Amino acid sequence: MPHTLRAIDGEDETIAELEMIVGFDDDLAGEATRVANRLHSLLTQIHPSLERVLGPRLQHTAVLTLLERFGSPAQIRKAGRRRLVTLLRPKAPRNSWRITLFPRS
Repeated sequence: MPHTLRAIDGEDETIAELEMIVGFDDDLAGEATRVANRLHSLLTQIHPSLERVLGPRLQHTAVLTLLERFGSPAQIRKAGRRRLVTLLRPKAPRNSWRITLFPRS
């Protein structure tokens, strides 16, 4: 919406406020990247094949819920498809079957 844009004066205060806001954004983005990389690293160390399966979707809230609730591949397998889908459906209504690592039957 170009008509809503306006020129800013060369006031140091306005520019300083904008730089501070942009700095917060950059810090948050950097922190999110750091946490995601740490999760990938930990999963690779603990169970590489689970990281290969979940890695592309690791930042999805349903995948994080799955890891939080059932920490290991053995516990995920033990939980079974129905329990996993029931847990993940509120977080991923369209992808709950795919995220559960089971083929849809």
